[in-house]
Amino acid sequence: MTLTAPAAVLALRPNWATPVRVSYAWKTSVVRLDCGAERRAILKTCPDRRLSFNLTLLTAADARFFNRFLYQNQHQVIGVPVWPGGTRLTAEAAEDDESLTVEFVTFSEFYAGDWCLLLSPTGNPALSAAYELAEVASANMTTITLAAPLAATWPAGTEVYPVLSCRLPRALSAGCTTRTALSVTLDLEEAGINADKALTAFNADLYGTLYRGASIFDYPEPNWVTEPKIDHLRTLSVFAGLGKDLAETNELEPRRRFSATYTFTEREYELAPTVEFFFSRRGRARGFWMPTFTNDLTVTAAIGAGDTHLHVHADADYAASWLPNATQGRFLFLQWPDGDTACLKVNSVTGGTQLNLDAAVGKACAADKLNRLRVSFLNYVRFDHDDLVISYNTPEVGDIELGMISLIGENS
Repeated sequence: MTLTAPAAVLALRPNWATPVRVSYAWKTSVVRLDCGAERRAILKTCPDRRLSFNLTLLTAADARFFNRFLYQNQHQVIGVPVWPGGTRLTAEAAEDDESLTVEFVTFSEFYAGDWCLLLSPTGNPALSAAYELAEVASANMTTITLAAPLAATWPAGTEVYPVLSCRLPRALSAGCTTRTALSVTLDLEEAGINADKALTAFNADLYGTLYRGASIFDYPEPNWVTEPKIDHLRTLSVFAGLGKDLAETNELEPRRRFSATYTFTEREYELAPTVEFFFSRRGRARGFWMPTFTNDLTVTAAIGAGDTHLHVHADADYAASWLPNATQGRFLFLQWPDGDTACLKVNSVTGGTQLNLDAAVGKACAADKLNRLRVSFLNYVRFDHDDLVISYNTPEVGDIELGMISLIGENS
């Protein structure tokens, strides 16, 4: 296909006084049965992107440029840098070069069939001489390969951004903070001019550590500042007469919804795996394992590496509360003080407090270390939303709010 270039580039930088938000939207069809089971279908092969940020234009020149830009291009597809997704050249990119050597390329920000922008860190972004638009042929780790040679030479340290091809809102309000200054919020949605482009940067069905053939979402913990929440859900039909009522449910077991805020301080090693995991699940489409990260059970006796059972405190009432379930509470996630983990299934209970497992624990834990051994329930879940919204407070630091809901009758 011939890639359609944006008609113009808006490279004015955000003020970072409020978070810059980048979102990715998949689309999933979910049909839920009376018993609680689901049928899901992926409706998009590549997520739609959205970018939202605030501009504060303090000089008359910038304000005039922005007004001119709106007047000339509000009906056009324009290119806007995805500001938190940028990197820098580590070596000069000369005129006619067809590759860029950069610090790093994270998750899906640069991919084939899209554009990147080389931008001078000191130049005036209102002037075309301060930037160059280039088509991306491929991107891998520290190299961005271009589909055509560069038109100019760019020194090491030049900023390189992925570009969102988008349309400006049909009605856009700009606040005149003074006679010369403007303040405006831009909420930009990706245009479908290159709709058949393929997401090539990350297209795996499985990602990270696997258990029973499915991925485990176990590396980021909630930030615990914004308290995580667990909602208990049960569909119930109540038939009420003139007095006494009758309640009925066809669900095999209750569902639970988990929601939490995850804070990252580094894009390459903290944020990127989370985004890649969400992409591998295609939003709501695919299930995965997730521990609650809470102390759901208390182990009361030392564990040997070859043990196939755990002794837990009687207050768990495990045989009555969790053993009857097919999924919830039946799978355990053990985390030792040194960070090692194990995933196990409870097959039966002996004497009310001995949990008999489907395999050996695999690692010992002495009695004096049990207070630091965390035993959480391992839940088979899916994401409860198709949109992933990343709120960047700086280009490296920000938050993601994630919600997951348990799946009934899958992977039990």
